[in-house]
Amino acid sequence: QRVVRDGAVPLGLRASEPRGPDDSGRRGAVHGGRARCSGVPVLVDRTLKVHDPRTGGLLWERQRLPAGSELFGDDDHLCVCPADGRQAVVLSMVDGRCIRTLDLPRSEQRLLTSGRRIVVVQPAAADGGEAFARSVRVELIDPLDGTTRRLGEFPGDARGAPAGERHFGVVEPSGRLTLLDLDAGTTEFQTKLPDMPAGLAQVQFVAWADRLLVFVGRGETPKEQEALAKLGMFAALPGAPGGELTQPLTGSLWAVERTSGDMLWPVPVTVFRHGLQRHQAAELPVLLFARTVQPQGDVDRPRLDVLLIDKRTGQACYTDDRLGGRGPNRADGGMVGVGMLGDPATHTITLTQGRPDTADVVLEFTGAPAPPKPPFQAPAPAATPEPSLLDPAFWIRKIFEAP
Repeated sequence: QRVVRDGAVPLGLRASEPRGPDDSGRRGAVHGGRARCSGVPVLVDRTLKVHDPRTGGLLWERQRLPAGSELFGDDDHLCVCPADGRQAVVLSMVDGRCIRTLDLPRSEQRLLTSGRRIVVVQPAAADGGEAFARSVRVELIDPLDGTTRRLGEFPGDARGAPAGERHFGVVEPSGRLTLLDLDAGTTEFQTKLPDMPAGLAQVQFVAWADRLLVFVGRGETPKEQEALAKLGMFAALPGAPGGELTQPLTGSLWAVERTSGDMLWPVPVTVFRHGLQRHQAAELPVLLFARTVQPQGDVDRPRLDVLLIDKRTGQACYTDDRLGGRGPNRADGGMVGVGMLGDPATHTITLTQGRPDTADVVLEFTGAPAPPKPPFQAPAPAATPEPSLLDPAFWIRKIFEAP
């Protein structure tokens, strides 16, 4: 499964891409496809080579294909699709035999690929070339036979993102959530997210066990932005993968049953400008939010702020807003990041920063009953007053912060 857009782009936005010379069409440009049991495809210029996934040996080769094309498919078929979608080629993964050529939607219309199928977005009606469509259709195209199946029609300001291996989720500003089954080409369910915040900006999905965790990022009010600006600068972890999806967001998190769409928590989790770290082991029972915080007026003391949410209850099982950091007596390069390691034998999860001078945090899951608590609710940001040099508390704090 390859994602072309992320959940921050409205479905109705007509994204434009340059069609002039770029890196994809230059001599020596290399494009790879997902490794399959039947082979690993690699496109160099206009030559496609498929290698044995065990030995690396060449299985077959085909030339004169569109340069800079996207490669996607399954164990039996491979589609070589250029950016403009014209004259895409469907090949057999067994011997490279050309099965058919056809025209497919341009790359800016493709939401993601799932196996050999493509999920695309189309304006629901003629829009006269406008940059934003009020209503869009989401369709599933099978290049092998050229068939198109309509998956649904949605408002142009809705957001969509992958929701597991074979699902695609769409969230509308009204709070309506639609889960699409890409294998069956049908709607799995439609439900309403309670307490949907205003200002839908981004959507992310995390599939786990019997549930789908839905995180909706929203726009912040001017008052919230002013308060957060006075608290400091919030940023993603250095070198964190995932691009924009790891940036700190303000929003809500729901747990939805994966087949019925029923809500599994009484209220959604709320967070203020925290980064959801999706690139962690999917089997772990906790969800990691992390960010770096540069306190206002304290440039030498960036710190790491982590929040662990229990996927079963929505409760915060661990919070720490001063984990790691660089003090005035440190000469190293600062924070590396944070990762999670799970050990099923000891029922523990270890938070590690990857630094020899920083102790790990070990969380033990005992299985003992816990008092009932509601899902985590982040306190509203409140700006702290600027420190005054005439305030004795300011100098007392500085004395205790001295190395």
